[in-house]
Amino acid sequence: MPYRQAMLSLYNRYAGSLSAATVSGPGRQQRPYATSNSPSTVIPQSSGPDGAGMSEPELRSRKRRRQSRSFSSTSSSSSALNDSPDGGHGEKQQPQLNFAELSKIVPQQSPDGASSLWYIVATAAILGFHREPAVGELWHYISSLGGEQSQQLAVARRIREACLKASVLVGFPRGINGLLSLQSSLQKNSADLVQILNSDTSLRAPIPPEEKYRRGKDFFSQIYTQHTDRVLESMGRSSGGDLSYYAVASIYGELMAETSIMNGKETGILEFVCCLVDDVAPQAKGHFFGCRNLGASKTEIQGTISLVREMARQLDLSHVPGSGDQFRFLGKAETW
Repeated sequence: MPYRQAMLSLYNRYAGSLSAATVSGPGRQQRPYATSNSPSTVIPQSSGPDGAGMSEPELRSRKRRRQSRSFSSTSSSSSALNDSPDGGHGEKQQPQLNFAELSKIVPQQSPDGASSLWYIVATAAILGFHREPAVGELWHYISSLGGEQSQQLAVARRIREACLKASVLVGFPRGINGLLSLQSSLQKNSADLVQILNSDTSLRAPIPPEEKYRRGKDFFSQIYTQHTDRVLESMGRSSGGDLSYYAVASIYGELMAETSIMNGKETGILEFVCCLVDDVAPQAKGHFFGCRNLGASKTEIQGTISLVREMARQLDLSHVPGSGDQFRFLGKAETW
């Protein structure tokens, strides 16, 4: 017999043996109540641990508390399931990039070539899309192709340089995370390269500040050509003079103008990619034409745009980079 029915049966049996008074009134049914002189109704002790020595009201109160706890636990579990990315069946996996396919989008590119552009574009886009762990996955793919050690060293340095240069455009922490992802992947997949790469010394530290400023201004001028003074004046006016100086001396003089690993054209394309992915049309436009000024071909710039858009598709991103009226200038590459 269920527990509740057993308790009610015992209660009715014991209550019937007690003296009762009748409570009556207009429109009421008569029902027995124990008089004030009647002893309290007590449920006999059960043989199990539940309900031992407890009165009926205490049992009812205990049952309500249990039901409340049970509902709260069920609600919490349901909420946790609903709040999880895949409804409670484990953590949802991020979409994976198909680097074998991506390497084919920019024409005339070797997947692991020491001078290939595609993995520089991919690295910049990965950081711009906030998918830093994919930098390590990119290296895992390239290392699996089994190139010569000298070739793999060159590619690793170029991906590392791309992370460094992209950091000022996509966010410094993302650049750091991209570099750490690359380092971790190198340790797992190319241990023979790690010691060599760790022995590399700074390309920038030995350069005197005056030389850095000069080369920064030269590189900036190659990008913006006849618009250089106007752009610098606008930057300086909006920042009390600091932004224009910082751009020339630090971003370009310290960072971008170092072209021994990534040349000027590749650096310009990287800047364009970061702005394209971040959907900042004014800056993307400046660097789009800057790519042309630095020598990028129609094939290279169109391949770059297609590669970025394919990455967005593979990552299941709803926004198509470079879409909308503000990016109509991209069509001018057709005439290059």
